[in-house]
Amino acid sequence: MVIWLCVSRGAVILSARMGGWPYIKRYWDELKGAVGADIWDDIDKINPAGNERLGYPTQKPVTLLERMIWASSNEGDVGLDPFCGCGTAVDAAQKLKRKNGSGSISRIWQSR
Repeated sequence: MVIWLCVSRGAVILSARMGGWPYIKRYWDELKGAVGADIWDDIDKINPAGNERLGYPTQKPVTLLERMIWASSNEGDVGLDPFCGCGTAVDAAQKLKRKNGSGSISRIWQSR
């Protein structure tokens, strides 16, 4: 009943392309907040001689991971990083008060 009321008001569209599945019709000027950018060019790569560098070959900047975790979760949420490597994502999650689980079988850290 509710879906048909929304359809009759133009808030929900039944798409022929999508096999008749309903989807919500939205307009940019009616959305709250700012539209996220596709390219994040304000985060610098890790300086090879910088304090953040831990020597892990695929380490990501903590600023990048903080932004990704902040954008995709809320305080108190639980996340999993099964390939944590040097633990940068764990550090970022803890700073943002997220619970987390992690693991790694990297031979780089086993040999140290």
